[in-house]
Amino acid sequence: MKQEFVEHRHPEGVEFANSKVHLFFGNRRATTEFWQSSSAPSILKKLKQVHGDTIVAVSKESPVVEADAQWTDQAGLTLLIATADCLPVLMWDPLCERVAAVHAGWRGVANAIVAKTVRELTAQGSCVQNLQIWIGPHIRQSSFEVEESLAQEICQTVPQAKPWIASGTEGRVLVDLEQVVQQQLVNLDVALTNIRKIKIDTRTDLSWHSYRRDRESSGRNLSGIRLRGSKRS
Repeated sequence: MKQEFVEHRHPEGVEFANSKVHLFFGNRRATTEFWQSSSAPSILKKLKQVHGDTIVAVSKESPVVEADAQWTDQAGLTLLIATADCLPVLMWDPLCERVAAVHAGWRGVANAIVAKTVRELTAQGSCVQNLQIWIGPHIRQSSFEVEESLAQEICQTVPQAKPWIASGTEGRVLVDLEQVVQQQLVNLDVALTNIRKIKIDTRTDLSWHSYRRDRESSGRNLSGIRLRGSKRS
């Protein structure tokens, strides 16, 4: 069930929207103040991200909890994810009017948190063939060099991922986190045509925060998704 979207590039990031859903991958200029002032009236829902694989349902009354993925079927909520090289992954089920936001660092990729979020949505009644998924700006393969043992840990869920590990320097390797996540999704029968990818490397593009580049001085890129309208309250 392919939905048409127009991609818009702004000084603050990358936007996708239609009449039902709005999502935005924010760069270093998209602060919380930007989110509060630029979007339609909405409650911003954050998580205390801990690089785990916990997924939570959120409502207007939900407190901030330790988790790395959140979902809702309520309008009036913007699900926010903060990243600085990790993958921000946003999901939308147009039939069930349900959205999700996932933070996936290398530990999250190794723990298949994106795939687990898909399973959670299907457990709530979503059909995997209807899910629309966006993988936002993150550290790309040419910038993500690690020890081979770590690469194998990251790719343990997808034996097919071996071609996505390239030779690096001094015995290290380059890992394509996006391709690993994509294969995890394909293994769940998510259609490739329903996965959109933004080809921005946060480490090399100075418009985006990057922990690998800036270490402790790095800020966080805020990405979010919200339902424009729903019969639910």
